[in-house]
Amino acid sequence: VSAGLWGYNSALASMAVGVFFVESRESLVLSCASAAAAASLFGGLSTAFGTYGAPCLTLPFCAVASAAYLLEGHVPGLRLAKEPHSPEKNC
Repeated sequence: VSAGLWGYNSALASMAVGVFFVESRESLVLSCASAAAAASLFGGLSTAFGTYGAPCLTLPFCAVASAAYLLEGHVPGLRLAKEPHSPEKNC
């Protein structure tokens, strides 16, 4: 289970960007950056939490997705979807 969370947090972070933002070059870059950040954060948090014998589970996804959501308005070309759905419906 622990090894699977490396990719799971990254996939969730990338999908969160696809759901909440309108498709653009900026959202694609943010999606890739979110996946990398979630994997890096998982590595750091799993080490820190591991010293106490606790798993970090999806905390990296939650932190990265929240940070990505807060970037709206600060990155030119990055727009939130009016009604978040699947990425195909975000226009």
